[in-house]
Amino acid sequence: MKLNSSPAIFFGAYLALFAICAIEPFERTVWWAENIPIILLVGIVALIRRHHEFSTMSYVLMFFLVVLHTI
Repeated sequence: MKLNSSPAIFFGAYLALFAICAIEPFERTVWWAENIPIILLVGIVALIRRHHEFSTMSYVLMFFLVVLHTI
C-alpha cells in the first residue's frame, strides 16, 4: 500500500500561509471570522481522511480553495 504524501505537504504549506497571514491582519476579529470556517473545513477533511482516501487532484483543488479563501 503506497502512502499518499500530498495531504501532509498541502497541510504544511497551508499552516505556513496561515501563520504568515496571521502576523498583522488589518482587523483581527474580521480575520478570525473569515478563517474559522476554513479551519473547520481543514479539520473535517483530516477526520474524513481516516475513512476515505481522496485523489491527489482532490487535495490540489481543496488546497487552492483554502489558500484563496485565506488570502
